[in-house]
Amino acid sequence: MTIKPSQATVYVDDTLRTTGIKRPDLIIVCTYLVRTKRAKNAGEALRLLDSGEVNVAEIEELIIQSYQKEFKEPEHTMSEIEEN
Repeated sequence: MTIKPSQATVYVDDTLRTTGIKRPDLIIVCTYLVRTKRAKNAGEALRLLDSGEVNVAEIEELIIQSYQKEFKEPEHTMSEIEEN
């Protein structure tokens, strides 16, 4: 009984070459696509990336923005306080 080599590795490697992103970033982008319901599973997320339907740079920017917190501007800056 021989074990056939996995096609998954080749598929992922093709996606890495097509998109130009690194493997850790690919995992994050695929996870984001599945969590936001753009893809049903990781395989579909890879297909979306391969087909070019998804802009990787846009997805990475959305991921960064999702972790950023909005800080309220202080009502008065130190220079304004010193002037008064």
